[in-house]
Amino acid sequence: DLKSVTIRESHSSIQVDGVLDEEAWLNAEPAQDFFQRFPADTSVAITLTAVKLTYDEDFFYVGAVCYDHVKGDYVVESLRRDFEGRGNDALNIIIDPFSDLTNGFLFGITPYGVQRESLIING
Repeated sequence: DLKSVTIRESHSSIQVDGVLDEEAWLNAEPAQDFFQRFPADTSVAITLTAVKLTYDEDFFYVGAVCYDHVKGDYVVESLRRDFEGRGNDALNIIIDPFSDLTNGFLFGITPYGVQRESLIING
C-alpha cells in the first residue's frame, strides 16, 4: 500500500538551520511509519522517524527528526559526499515527479551530515 502525506505551502520564512521551530514546520503533517532496508527491505523501522515537508515559491523543504534508542555507533562506511548507500545509517528521500514508481531523484544524509544525491532510472 502506498502512503501519502499532504504538503502545505509555507507562508512564512524558513531558516535552514536544522531546528524545526518555524510555523511551517509546526503546521506540517508528519510522515511516519517507515521501513528499513537492512536486514530486509520489508522490515518495519525499529526507531521513529518523523519527516515533514513544505514548500514556498522558490524551494521545497524537507525536515526530519530521527530518534535513536539503539546503543552503539552509527553505521557509516564513508565520509565522502555521494557515498554508496548500502549498509549505512542514513535518511533517503526519493522524489518521483513522473509518478511511475520507476524514475526519480534521491537525496540522502547520514547522521554525520554526509550528503548524497542520485538519479534513479528504470529502477
